[in-house]
Amino acid sequence: MGITFGQFLNRVNSAKDLVKLGNASGGLSITGRADINNIFSSASLEDLKNIDFNTLLSSDDVDKTASEDMQALQEIVKAFMEIDSVSAAIDVDGNGELTQEEAISYLESIMGGDGDSSNFTLEDMDKVFSSLGVDLEAEAHKAVLDALGLASEIDSDDANTDLSTNQDPSVDGTDPTKNTSAADNVNNTNAAGNNGNTNNGTTGSYNASPSGTFNPTSANGNAKTADEIKTEIANKNNDITKIEADAEEQIKAKEEAKEKALKEQAGVSDEEYNAYKEQEQNYNNQIADKEKAISEKDDFIRDTQATMTSNENYIGALEAQKAYNSQMLGKLSKDSDDYASKSSSINTQISNIDAKIKALKEENAKLADYLAKAENEKTQLEEEKQTLEQQKQNLISETLNSSAGAQAKGGYIDSIRGSLEQYDKDIASINATKNEKIAGIKDEIQVLETQLKDVEAQEERVAFLKENKAQVGLGLTGEELVEVANQMLNKYGSSFGYCATGVSRTFEMAYGISLGGNGCDWDTNMDKLVEQGAFVEVTGDYASSADLANLPAGAVVCWEATGANTAAGKYGHVTIADGHGGEISDHYQEKIYKSVGGRSDTYRVYIPV
Repeated sequence: MGITFGQFLNRVNSAKDLVKLGNASGGLSITGRADINNIFSSASLEDLKNIDFNTLLSSDDVDKTASEDMQALQEIVKAFMEIDSVSAAIDVDGNGELTQEEAISYLESIMGGDGDSSNFTLEDMDKVFSSLGVDLEAEAHKAVLDALGLASEIDSDDANTDLSTNQDPSVDGTDPTKNTSAADNVNNTNAAGNNGNTNNGTTGSYNASPSGTFNPTSANGNAKTADEIKTEIANKNNDITKIEADAEEQIKAKEEAKEKALKEQAGVSDEEYNAYKEQEQNYNNQIADKEKAISEKDDFIRDTQATMTSNENYIGALEAQKAYNSQMLGKLSKDSDDYASKSSSINTQISNIDAKIKALKEENAKLADYLAKAENEKTQLEEEKQTLEQQKQNLISETLNSSAGAQAKGGYIDSIRGSLEQYDKDIASINATKNEKIAGIKDEIQVLETQLKDVEAQEERVAFLKENKAQVGLGLTGEELVEVANQMLNKYGSSFGYCATGVSRTFEMAYGISLGGNGCDWDTNMDKLVEQGAFVEVTGDYASSADLANLPAGAVVCWEATGANTAAGKYGHVTIADGHGGEISDHYQEKIYKSVGGRSDTYRVYIPV
């Protein structure tokens, strides 16, 4: 994890500050405080129980009537729970809605991540992100773009379609047998590509499970390539080279001033000065040898830590996959004909995952031993280097004590001895500052090297996860069904009036099955898939049309025809929820429900098993 959750909050709230100042809102509310994590230190379980999570998660803001401390706590908890991996972990029943009970139960369970289970802290949350393999750098980037209003800007052609026609973009649902081609009726607004962004990176990537991911991202939120990461590392190393060159230049100036002072002020002869320089060079050579050895230890330590962190990221994805498999195993019907074969397959996959986790933990245990040894050796080298540097600094005093010219000046030398010795102290300070800057850059390089290891191993890891993923129903998660829907839009383009065609194409690409009928006929198709155990109907959980904005990814919604003289009125509507309040049929629509164009209030909802 490249940044802490506190740093995440600072970045996001700084962006909110800019927005509030730009809107001349007359002062920043608690949600705009860039230092919000400094207001908050810890909270008790009782504090958490005093939060109305239902209101907090459905609102854009916190309770402004609460104290500043409680507002800060609410803001932090809200930001924490809105991160997808955390939300998925909290949602125990998997219905896509977080309840008060689920929230309290989960937050109580993670208290103690920092070693103290009596309170709730930022460190507790950092432990969660680490265990889930969450890339907070990428999450912060997305949240900042969202705060600035720059995320997922979708071209406006979809929303601005003339509603006086019978092609309302929110309610299209005509006969799929017309099969209008993309060239015939395409509203080419890059909807597919934009939708990929809307779906938080689902398109073009494989998510092992709701909470298992290792996906290093670049500044624009897209996956970094190995070459991009290597370039960043090279740039960081160039920065180190520049810092070293700048320090050398400063040290050279100090050395020249020191030589002049020793000769002209202290009266040290050329012969005595040359003897001093010979001894100093001897120390410099020894110190350089120590620095080289320390640098080699640093490289080994950094590489080992990067490998261990990368392994931990993978372990997090594997454990999430195992939890998903176990959940799917529990959902199998023992009365079904294929129960024995499916349960055996899933148990084998769980065993494979356990074996992989065990191997990675054993590797990390060995690496931890190597790391401890290397760190001890580095400490010893640093102590030896420090001794040499102190001995080197003593040379000026020794030279003054033995110099005939200096001794001839008597008390004057004693009065300027401190200023002469200051040159070496200044040089030591320049080196210390240089090393501090370089250490910070090397920490950044370590994060990049972890990302590089993740990227280089990703193909193999993803293949293993996919191979050992429980296949229940038709074999795809809701997120993966949305991914296929995006791919369908990329392939066929965006159109209006052919919702059933779009969903039919998605199902054919996703499952290899061909389903026909108008939008209003799709409940019959879905009922058959329910009978096969591939989908489950959850209409009762979304009784109000306003609830449809909360549908999980991959949910299929079918509207009845009303007889009204509109596309939806004649043919009904069918669509796939993207999990973020939008829908995908033969085009992407930002809001899954609009009461325009004659769409019925009678609908049925199905989610994939």
